[in-house]
Amino acid sequence: MTSAYTFFLICLGGFLPALLWLWFWLREDKLHPEPRGMIMLTFFAGVLSILPVYIAEVYVQDKLMEPGIKAWLIAMQGVIPIFAGLFAFETIRTILWASVEEIIKFMSTALSGLRSKVYDEPIDALVYLISGGLGFSAAENSFFLYKVLQDEGVLKSMTTGNMRFIGASLLHVLTAGIIGSCLAITFYKRPAIRRLSVVVGLLIATVLHTFFNLYIIESEGSGIFTVFCILWLAIILLLVVFEKVKKLTRSNK
Repeated sequence: MTSAYTFFLICLGGFLPALLWLWFWLREDKLHPEPRGMIMLTFFAGVLSILPVYIAEVYVQDKLMEPGIKAWLIAMQGVIPIFAGLFAFETIRTILWASVEEIIKFMSTALSGLRSKVYDEPIDALVYLISGGLGFSAAENSFFLYKVLQDEGVLKSMTTGNMRFIGASLLHVLTAGIIGSCLAITFYKRPAIRRLSVVVGLLIATVLHTFFNLYIIESEGSGIFTVFCILWLAIILLLVVFEKVKKLTRSNK
């Protein structure tokens, strides 16, 4: 397999699904569509956010492996037996990694689409947050596909790409949409309330992201159909929120 061919497959499998999802969600903003240039800037800001996320997650992994912290986690499992699972290494790492991803994804959008002059109506918050989330998803999918291509070949990578298209991409759309919904609902509120809405959105997104990852880990993939069903139901609710947000104006805030 040539390096050029590998690169082509990675781009096709990682970016094409994300761009298809982006096209789908942009159709929800037909009345006053955002400039395509700003959408793509936000999308690629999400792509680039994979770098600080990777650095931060490696740092978290290394810190949790330190003897002092490992000993503390084990001690906490004995102190509060009923919550012993909460202090397990895998659980703590999953919580922290989910937090890192959601915070950095949001920051990448806050520094791109949400800073633009065209960010001027509630639905824009959803559009830009989802654009940035899908950019991150494209980069993450590409890394997964690269590893699978190296280890197991083209056929397995195609299967992995399809599963991530349905599952992980939807997760990033959902968590970004939750934060965007919080911002959209408080768009005409005071700055303090809008900042609080970001914190609330990040907390909800992180909890959902954590539960998704932990469930996949605990079920060892056997419960993936259940997870996908829940994700699809949540996406339907997000579509309903989109419709509600479209009707928000300063007069009915």
